[in-house]
Amino acid sequence: MNYVRYPRAAVAVGTPGKPANTPRQKFDLQEAAAPQVLWASLALPVRNGGRLVGVRRHRSAEVEVAWLEPGRAGIQWVPARFVLTDEEARRWLKVARFSRQ
Repeated sequence: MNYVRYPRAAVAVGTPGKPANTPRQKFDLQEAAAPQVLWASLALPVRNGGRLVGVRRHRSAEVEVAWLEPGRAGIQWVPARFVLTDEEARRWLKVARFSRQ
């Protein structure tokens, strides 16, 4: 049996023992993957008064942080380089644990 891969599934095509007439699709796993989000066990206060509560990486390898801004409802995803220095990132890694939930 032959299969065609799609971003969310592999679908059987043709019959057992016979080749499929369906052209194969190229599938890039990294393109189809959703950004990986890691939540911090301890929020990091930043100099503008907000708190950082999570981290995610996009397909483009850009790292974003989940920012809770005072007076705003919900989180806002912003590029890490806008709100976090290298030293702050190192300090956050030392004091917080990160998990997917």
